[in-house]
Amino acid sequence: MVVAFMTAHTWSPARPLAVLITVAVAMAAGGCGRAQFTNDRSSQDRPRIGVKGTADNAAAELGFPAFATKNTTRVAGADAVADAAAVAQAVFPSGSVTTHPDAVTLVDVSDWRAALAASVMNASPLDAPSLFSRGATLPAATSKALASLAPRGSKAAGGAQVIRVGTTAAPGTLKTTDVRGANTFALARSIDAFVTAAKGQASDRVLLVTADDPAFAAPAAAWAATSGDPILFTHKDVVPPDTIAAIKAHAKPKIYVLGPSSVISPKVTRQLKGLGT
Repeated sequence: MVVAFMTAHTWSPARPLAVLITVAVAMAAGGCGRAQFTNDRSSQDRPRIGVKGTADNAAAELGFPAFATKNTTRVAGADAVADAAAVAQAVFPSGSVTTHPDAVTLVDVSDWRAALAASVMNASPLDAPSLFSRGATLPAATSKALASLAPRGSKAAGGAQVIRVGTTAAPGTLKTTDVRGANTFALARSIDAFVTAAKGQASDRVLLVTADDPAFAAPAAAWAATSGDPILFTHKDVVPPDTIAAIKAHAKPKIYVLGPSSVISPKVTRQLKGLGT
């Protein structure tokens, strides 16, 4: 089965990473009971809005929530690095019953495709919140978040404390495992295979999104982070070989194509015929 969804073009391409990762992590945590969030802050303890990831205490200064209503909670950092660090520490706050995650996911902030595909690692069994590097450098907010989170080591990830996705920084003395790929499509396939190995079985659903427009691809992050269904990429008219190989590894899964024909044409859905149930 191939199901195509139209998605509204309402995402701002100026900050796609901040949107997709913050949404993914927050939704993954929402139903897990890991942390209880309140808005009971004194005037002296209110978070500072617009803090950048280069600030030493970015995540702590941002706090969580920055703003809250009955159905909306906002983290308002000045960049994706600070947003991710703040959300990760909100999901695993100091002093909570479950303070430390087993592992965290580390992705280069400049690679939105890797960050999007890696959002599946927020789901069970890895439950690994996402943090960002800047190339080979760990921003201050990320370093401080790693120190606070102090991941314990994930049995599902071979004991790794940090899962490095693509080309990214080395997180000091923490035990790492690397997920690599020669290109976007091969990396998404590697992430899918890694998560399948961690779960012990392949998902019976896969998400197919455009590799060319983050505004249409970003909504898949929240889906993957809660369901554990992998995100794979395609060109507008041609499904790359790595994506086809990844789908075949799922043995005729349900394939969900997210996006209008302007970014994923009917030629793609025709190429998928016979690959899904």
